[in-house]
Formats: sequence, C-alpha cells, structure tokens
Amino acid sequence: MLLALPRLEELQLIPGMSQELYRRIAPLLTVYSQTPWIDPALSSVAVLTVLSAVDSSAEAALRRLEEERLGVRPPAANPGVVLGHAYTITAELHGAAAARVVRTAIVRVTDQPRAPLLIYRWS
Repeated sequence: MLLALPRLEELQLIPGMSQELYRRIAPLLTVYSQTPWIDPALSSVAVLTVLSAVDSSAEAALRRLEEERLGVRPPAANPGVVLGHAYTITAELHGAAAARVVRTAIVRVTDQPRAPLLIYRWS
C-alpha cells in the first residue's frame, strides 16, 4: 500500500495506529523518497529483514550486510549524495546564555543545473 502523506506524523491518523506502533516504525520510514519502493542499498537491517521475504534485492542486501558484519566481505562504500534521493539536514547552534537554534531542511538532490535542490520542508 502506497501512502501519499505530506508528513510522517500523519500516520498516526490511520485507524489502529497505536502510539507504540508509531514509535517503533517512524524511524524506519520516509514520505519524501519519490520512489514507489524502498531502496535496499540505503535500508536498515530491520527494514531489510521484513522485505527479504518478498524482495530478492532486499534479501541480497541483507546477506551483504551480514557478510560485512562477519568480516567475509569488506564494507560497501558509502554512496554519499545520490541524485534523486531526499535528505534531511539539521543544523543546531548553541549560543550564550543557553540560547539554542535548530533548523531542519528536507531536500531532494536533482540533476538540474538551474535547480540542484528541491526543498520539501524548511523549519
């Protein structure tokens, strides 16, 4: 089931979504991926474990991570910034007298020279 939600917090509006369930799944989800499926190369072990039963690429990614953990295979290179992917960037500034400012941006990297970033959220 593909949900088009502007904010992850809106998952809490789904009937039957308990606070406990939301707390457990929220760190594993994004609503800004711009793809219809999860990218196994960037997924956590928890997500790969669930998907491995239905997605052979998730199963292969999970096997690769296990081999890396056992030292059978060298760790894969970090892909860094990938065109088309969305990223959350958080900047935090601490100043005098316990002053603190936090800004968060959610952006997608494009291959367009005139618009290299699409800004989804700035707060």
